[in-house]
Amino acid sequence: MSIRGLTNRQMAFAQAVANNPKLTKSEAAKAAGYSTKRCQQAGCELAKHPIVIAEIDRLLKKSAAARTGAALTRESVIEELDAIAEMCARAGPGSWQANARIKVAEVKAKILKLLTDKVEVGPSDSLMALLLEGRKRAAGTITAVTATVIQALPEKSSEEAGEAVEAEPIAESEPGEVIQ
Repeated sequence: MSIRGLTNRQMAFAQAVANNPKLTKSEAAKAAGYSTKRCQQAGCELAKHPIVIAEIDRLLKKSAAARTGAALTRESVIEELDAIAEMCARAGPGSWQANARIKVAEVKAKILKLLTDKVEVGPSDSLMALLLEGRKRAAGTITAVTATVIQALPEKSSEEAGEAVEAEPIAESEPGEVIQ
C-alpha cells in the first residue's frame, strides 16, 4: 500500500486514466498491469473504488493546473511533495529514496513553519541593561589602568623637561617644485 492508500496497480490505473481520459476502463487496467483476462473486470472495479476516483480527480486537477499555469499554493506544493514521497516509497528501499523522503519532510516542515533557517533576536530591555553595565565597567577599568600607568612612569627632571629637540627648518617651495 502506498501513502494515499492505493496499491501500485491502482496508482498506475489512476495515472493512465488521468494521462489519457479517452482510454476505456479495460485499456487503463491493462496499462496498469492487469492481465488481458482480468482487465475488463478490474477496470470496472477500479472505476468504482472511491480512493481511486479521488486520485484520478487529484491527478486531473493537477494536470489542469499545470496546463493553465496556476500559481503555486501551499496546498499544491504539499500535494506535490506527497506525490514525490509516495513515488520514493513505491520505488523500494535505497539511499536515494530515503534521502528524497527526508528532503520532502524537511521542505514540508519549512512550508508549515515548523523549521526556521534563521533566528531573529531583537534588543530587549534586559539585554540593553547588560550592555550598559558592561560599558560602565569597561570605562571604569580603562580609567583605573590609565591612572596606574601614569603613576608608574618615572618623573622627569626639570632639565630633561625643558630640553627641546632641535629640528631642521622646512624649506619653502612653490607648488609643483621638487625639493632636494
